[in-house]
Amino acid sequence: METWKERCLEHLTATVRKQVSGDEARRREAIFEYLAVTLPDIAPGVGEAVAAMVPRIPDEVYEGWAAQFANRLLETVPREQVEELCDGTCENNAAIVLTYIMFMESERMERKVEEDIARYCQAAPDDSETGELVRAYLRSRITAARAAGGRGSTGA
Repeated sequence: METWKERCLEHLTATVRKQVSGDEARRREAIFEYLAVTLPDIAPGVGEAVAAMVPRIPDEVYEGWAAQFANRLLETVPREQVEELCDGTCENNAAIVLTYIMFMESERMERKVEEDIARYCQAAPDDSETGELVRAYLRSRITAARAAGGRGSTGA
């Protein structure tokens, strides 16, 4: 018999997975939108070209981040609140995604993301140059946000 923690863990990771994985067009659109927000003066066509060049991060990397998020939530939030959050309503699923985004913007996860992407780039040498460009860009955004007094948020 499945416990409440197992049920909630599955719901949390499935909700996050639904938002971060998807088809290639959706992924490129999300990258383009991120670039448009963080680089408002980008020349026409450049955002789309850059979005097309960014290598896809393997699903197992996203799975790991989603599992870390779900486990941390289960460790820190009271059972009743977690169970309510995992009731499957659109509002609570949106709250899960928003909480995941905030979790991913933490300094600890920014370091973890950089480490995971570096590990991926080493394992996939065909994409290493593009991956290194992405890592350098993300590092510069984090550094700029910290210099501006932020917690390290990339602005996304």
